[in-house]
Amino acid sequence: MADLPGPFPAKPPNLGWAPSDSLQESLKRFAAKAPFAQMGVALVDLSRNPRIGYAGWNDTRQIYVASLAKIGAMFAAFQLRQSVRAAAKPVSVPDSAKVFDAIAADWTPGVSSRTKGRPADFPRLARIFSISGSQGNWAIDFIDSQKNWEEITKIGDSLPKGLGFRDRMKLMIANSNNQAAASCIDEGMTPDGCSQPRRTLAPIRAKAACPPRAGAACSGRSAAYSILSAWGSPSTRDVSARSGACCQQSDIPSWN
Repeated sequence: MADLPGPFPAKPPNLGWAPSDSLQESLKRFAAKAPFAQMGVALVDLSRNPRIGYAGWNDTRQIYVASLAKIGAMFAAFQLRQSVRAAAKPVSVPDSAKVFDAIAADWTPGVSSRTKGRPADFPRLARIFSISGSQGNWAIDFIDSQKNWEEITKIGDSLPKGLGFRDRMKLMIANSNNQAAASCIDEGMTPDGCSQPRRTLAPIRAKAACPPRAGAACSGRSAAYSILSAWGSPSTRDVSARSGACCQQSDIPSWN
């Protein structure tokens, strides 16, 4: 079988960011006040595409990211879905059950050696994605137990058995559920540079500092760049991740 489209971008896209004095002034009006003064903020105006306005506040300072790291896992999941869909298109197998096997066979050498000093491993594609359709027209999406937001919120900090991958992502973002986050990350992706868990299929290239047992730290600017660069130049479609994190991209979280 010919080489399939790979899991990682060949090179970082040129996002065309430009410092914006007006955006910086708008940000400064609230960022300089308590309780925001100590926060790191990276603000991007995507309505100016392709010339993207940028402003920052404490945006180059390294800070402990805490549960904001879960947003990185969410974005990596959607990048993984985009890459799997692209790789599946040329796969010539009659049985949908063999599509993920073909992708794994093609991708494993590159994924296993992506991060030096880490055990060779690979995402559990069949536990993350459902697949239907036929050769040349595969429909691939996150496995979903069809839980609505109200049902997800009521789950709280627990992790019931049988939840689909999409439901666990919802739980990770809406409730900041650590068990759900660990479950999603363990099955597929974690931002490059971080030490846990084992599996890594990360399109996100955040400059994260992860000393043992100290968590992750990154600057607002590098985090914003990492998130947006996973998809290249953005479109003008707004998406809110229910956690307060907003972005505009052509193929990013659309939960339902």
